[in-house]
Amino acid sequence: YAFSCYGAPFVSVCDVMLSMGRSSLGPYVHVVWAISKDFCASGFRLGMLYSDNDKVIQAALAQFFFHLPSSLVMETFNRIFSDEDAVTRFCSENQARLKRSHDSLVATLAKHNIKALHADAGFFVLIDLRDFLKRSSQYSPTWEGEDALWKDLVQAGVLLTPGSSMTAEVPGFFRVCYAAYEPEVVASGVARMLRFLEE
Repeated sequence: YAFSCYGAPFVSVCDVMLSMGRSSLGPYVHVVWAISKDFCASGFRLGMLYSDNDKVIQAALAQFFFHLPSSLVMETFNRIFSDEDAVTRFCSENQARLKRSHDSLVATLAKHNIKALHADAGFFVLIDLRDFLKRSSQYSPTWEGEDALWKDLVQAGVLLTPGSSMTAEVPGFFRVCYAAYEPEVVASGVARMLRFLEE
C-alpha cells in the first residue's frame, strides 16, 4: 500500500534501515511490493522482491519460474512506469479518491453508531459488530455467532469479510472494502446491512 496512503505518509523499511546507519537490509528484512493494490491491478500478478539474503532470493527464483507474469503485462507496466508524470498524477488521484471513500464510509457508520477502526491507507475498514452479537437473540458473541451473522449478511446481499478469516483476536470484527465502488454505492451497501441488523 506504499502509494495508497492518504493519511499518515508511507515509511519504507529501507528508509528506516538507512536512518539507523545500515547500508543493507541484512538477512532478516525483505521488501515485497506488487502493483495489485497501488495500481488497481489485482490479477496481473506483477511485483518485486528485494532482499540481501541469498537463500531467500534463491528460494524465490525457484518459485518465480512457475509464476512469471505474461510478457504483455510486463511490457504494459514498463510503459506505464516509464511515464513518471502519469504515475504521479494517478497516485495523487487514487489517494484522493481513497480518502474520500474512506471518510464517507466512516461518517455513514458513525451516524448509525457502528464503530470502525481508522485507516490511513488501503481499501478496507474494520467495523466492530461485537455489541450487535452480544445484544442479538439470534447470534452469539462467539466465532460460530460471527460465522452465522456473516452467512446471513451474504444472503441479504451484503458481502463483508469476517474477522475469523483474518485471524482477528476476538469475534465480531468485519472488513468492509470501500474502494471497489463509488461512495454512493458503498453507502447503499451499508444501508442494506443496517436494515438487516435492525430487523
